[in-house]
Amino acid sequence: MYNVELSDGTKITGLKVNGSYFVSTIELNPEEISRKLSRVIVTTDEAEPLYTPGEYVNMKLSDYQKMQAPGIEPGYYFAIEPITAEEIAQEKIKADIEYIAMMNDIDLEG
Repeated sequence: MYNVELSDGTKITGLKVNGSYFVSTIELNPEEISRKLSRVIVTTDEAEPLYTPGEYVNMKLSDYQKMQAPGIEPGYYFAIEPITAEEIAQEKIKADIEYIAMMNDIDLEG
C-alpha cells in the first residue's frame, strides 16, 4: 500500500498503484488535490515499489477518473507528475503580462 502526503499535511492512505496511477477506494476532490501539490511525500510498505517513494516538489495532477470496468480494479485513479520548466516559465510570463496590464489600467478580458 502507498500513502501520499500533500503540502498542507493532508494524507491520502491505503492507495494501490496501477501503472503510473494511484488508486483510491474513496472519492477524492481533484480541485483540492491540485492546490496542494507544491510538495508531496510518497511512502510505501512494499518491498519492490512500483512508484518510487520520496519527496517531490512542484507537482501537478495530470489525470483523475473513476474506473469501473471488467478486468480493471475499481476505484478513483489519479496521476501526478512534475510541472515542467516550460510550464513554470509560461506561468511567469502570464503573471508578468497581467501585472503590466494592471499597472497600466489595461483590460485583458475585453
